[in-house]
Amino acid sequence: MATKTKNHEFEKIILKGILSSKDLCKRILTKNYKEDLFDIPIHQFVFKAASKRFNKSLDLISFDDLKYIVEKESKSNDEKSLRLALLENLDKEISGIQSQPSRHSFVWEELLRLYQTRKFFEIVDVGIERIKNNPNEDPLAVISSVEKLFYNVKR
Repeated sequence: MATKTKNHEFEKIILKGILSSKDLCKRILTKNYKEDLFDIPIHQFVFKAASKRFNKSLDLISFDDLKYIVEKESKSNDEKSLRLALLENLDKEISGIQSQPSRHSFVWEELLRLYQTRKFFEIVDVGIERIKNNPNEDPLAVISSVEKLFYNVKR
């Protein structure tokens, strides 16, 4: 079950943070969040590229780097033109967002909440599948193992 942000302004604040703050970038990208938390494809692309860069070299990614990636990886001129236009527009929108530490804290907490919500649903699904696939398994054992998984996500 995919739990997305469904809030495009929130997504932009997250992107602003990971493109401009090494501290926030580290706090977000070392949590193994996936780009599919984002609702908008260009936001997913930016998040994925920023994550790759940070995991490889601990450096922030810039819009110039993102444009280079689009130039290099686009399969057609139409796709390249569209993605470059979307990046240009996103760059303008993000540059207007104020970088405030309190806003970053809010973003961090909300992203953590989304991540935990998604993981909780995945864990519940695992428990349900275990019971469906093995009706003779002790339900208390299933609940106990699911509870351990919940505990790990909350940390």
